[in-house]
Amino acid sequence: MKQIPKRVLRFYGNPQYALEDIERKQITFLHKDKLNDPFDPYYYFETDFNEDYQEIINYVKQNHPNNLENFRKTMPQAEFDRRIKIIIEELDRRSKRTFIFSTIDISEANHQKDNFYMCSHYADGHRGVALEFDTQLLTKTALEQMKKPKIKK
Repeated sequence: MKQIPKRVLRFYGNPQYALEDIERKQITFLHKDKLNDPFDPYYYFETDFNEDYQEIINYVKQNHPNNLENFRKTMPQAEFDRRIKIIIEELDRRSKRTFIFSTIDISEANHQKDNFYMCSHYADGHRGVALEFDTQLLTKTALEQMKKPKIKK
């Protein structure tokens, strides 16, 4: 598992947006579907068998012929299809509840303070700003906010 960075950057193309966030002491987490970066996280599921039962049977037959009958008994096609469906549904559920602090990454190497590409791309060609956040404090605050009762409008 990758190490979560101690600090992350949030780039602002418009410095006024950064000032508003500082003034309000507020930041935004976006649903992953609202992001447009090709490196944004997407859930996907892939097997060597294209979720095709016959392909896994062919693989077992070719590589483990002595185990083929046992495999068919313990993993009949209906069970294989059921498990694939469960995995895909779970990934879909997770995707629907994934919110992200925009422009961060699990790897500090991707969002270094002196990354000129990131500053150029996300901070309006070096005309914007970047704010640095402490991930532990950010996490603690976000969890506290989630516990607060929702105000009905």
